[in-house]
Amino acid sequence: INGIANGVKGLRLWIRNVGAFNLTYTHNNASASAENRILTVSAASIVSTPRQTAIFEYMVDPTVAAINQKWLLLFPFA
Repeated sequence: INGIANGVKGLRLWIRNVGAFNLTYTHNNASASAENRILTVSAASIVSTPRQTAIFEYMVDPTVAAINQKWLLLFPFA
């Protein structure tokens, strides 16, 4: 997953992997619009295994360009 559309300041989104395969959340992937990109704490792609839940928060902070209008992956950290 390279990005998530329709972010709103402070919105938290929980995505549960209900499939039988891994999901990969890619860090700051250029194939997603800048405002839809995902940032991870480790600055690396994160793999979510089956039955694992990922928690995101949409960040809006114009004073910190690196996180402005981006989804921050809060959990899992990896």
